[in-house]
Amino acid sequence: MWQYNYTNYNYDELYHYGVQGMRWGHRNSIKAAMAKRKNDKIDKSFIKWKENVNKRDNAINLGKELNKTKIAYENNRSSDELKKQYHEANKNFKKAYRQNTTFYKGAIRQQVGQDLSRKYLSESKKVKKQLSSDPTNKDLQKKYGDLLNKHDIERAKARKAISVGEKRMRAKSSVKRAMTIAVTSVATSAAIAGGVYAANKYFTKHNTTLNGKPIRINSEQIRKASELGKKIFSFGKYVY
Repeated sequence: MWQYNYTNYNYDELYHYGVQGMRWGHRNSIKAAMAKRKNDKIDKSFIKWKENVNKRDNAINLGKELNKTKIAYENNRSSDELKKQYHEANKNFKKAYRQNTTFYKGAIRQQVGQDLSRKYLSESKKVKKQLSSDPTNKDLQKKYGDLLNKHDIERAKARKAISVGEKRMRAKSSVKRAMTIAVTSVATSAAIAGGVYAANKYFTKHNTTLNGKPIRINSEQIRKASELGKKIFSFGKYVY
């Protein structure tokens, strides 16, 4: 970029060959640009992953808070304040849960379900202590059995949460893939029809003929030509 010309003993010249708009320290080579683009893509994917992880953790924390309010409300259903807290916590959890991807929803359900299962087990132990001092109390016996049943149900749900999430993710992906194929097919057909119409209009306007006959094309001819091109391309792979 810089060139020093020693033309005369009494006269020195310093030339600068730069590019207008160039910034010092910036490498504009293709290799550097490709590397920067690749790094930017990696950084963007990492930021997206971090955002998804934060959303997942937030939903799990709100789910555990929901479990606390649920247990408290079930122990005292006559309290309007506990009922209000439970509904508010449920609303916050559902909102955070919907913001997550299908992949993370299974993990959230598993963590929240395991936490609720442990809380039911802890409550059942408290009731069991009460039963030890009053073993004939039918209300306590019923409450103890209900808590154990809820514990088993929530534990079973938590165990299946990951597999259920994976099945939903695969089903969602297959539906999305089918919709993409259908939209692509419709768009391709529309593009071919538009191209055929434009071509025929051009031929008619300019009175284009082949061997004395007017040229007209249709979608079926385009389709056959496309299939022939695919066959030629496929055959060309084996030609060395």
